[in-house]
Amino acid sequence: ESGSGEGGLARTSTSTHTHTLTWKMGCRCLSILRRQANSFMLGKMWSTMPRLLRPQISSIWQTIRNTSGNAAKSLEYIGKGIIAMKEVDRVMDYTDPDDERLQPLLKTAKENFEMALEVDNRSTQAMLLLGRLHLDYYIPTASTDIGAALLTEAAEMGNTDAQYELACQLRKEEGILDVEGKALYWLESAACQLHPKALFLVGCIYLGGEHTTRDVKAAAWCFGRAAEKGHSGAATVYGALIAKGFCNRSITDATTFVQYQKPVNGEGSATVEVEESTEEVAREYFQMAAEGGDELALEWLNRLPANEMLSDPKSLP
Repeated sequence: ESGSGEGGLARTSTSTHTHTLTWKMGCRCLSILRRQANSFMLGKMWSTMPRLLRPQISSIWQTIRNTSGNAAKSLEYIGKGIIAMKEVDRVMDYTDPDDERLQPLLKTAKENFEMALEVDNRSTQAMLLLGRLHLDYYIPTASTDIGAALLTEAAEMGNTDAQYELACQLRKEEGILDVEGKALYWLESAACQLHPKALFLVGCIYLGGEHTTRDVKAAAWCFGRAAEKGHSGAATVYGALIAKGFCNRSITDATTFVQYQKPVNGEGSATVEVEESTEEVAREYFQMAAEGGDELALEWLNRLPANEMLSDPKSLP
């Protein structure tokens, strides 16, 4: 009986193995047939295509293939450079900026960002990181001109982080000189694409009337949009503006910043009517900011009355 049992198990195992092989062979044959069908269709399309268009189509297809491959390789180099930069940032607070022990890591980051640009010369991320390396870190071959040129090119190609970084560099007392007054231009360019930090800075500029006409309504729109993007400081200021009665939540219903770039009058926008519970809306933004670690929002929450408006809405927070 034991012999017959072992034989039965052997026959069952052999049968299962046979079925598995048959299934694998069937899938492989189906895959081959699909490839042949696709090749036939492509061949038919190619044969019916006018001869004058064939070189152009071939060139476009090759460019697409090369571009996708180059982009992947560029991202690989960028990743290696970012790893080195994170290690530098981790120990930067405990060393001097020109510490020799940081130089191998900075060199590794610089070489990888340069290789990323060599592989894909349209990589705005590589331009941004390499430009930041030239401007903010101590490396023997650092050049302010090269850093500015890289940031400017990335900004002109639409990279919002580069636009914000370039504006911040232009606003510094040392570094790139803002000869043409481009800082506000690049900040507004990034803000129009809803970059949260750019929105916050543009809001501060319009609220304070720095280098432009004071416009509370435009400032509130910027703070509201930045708050929606998770900027805790913007949420605090926006909540304060709501609590003071200068705006309400509906001001962020507009989808673009352009509508609020020009003030309603020479002294800024007037106070708007409050259409919903001001305290509750303001409290919502203060809580949002407090959860993000903003201590000023906690102070506002403690000051916020339960059933009445905050004091005189004629003074800004």
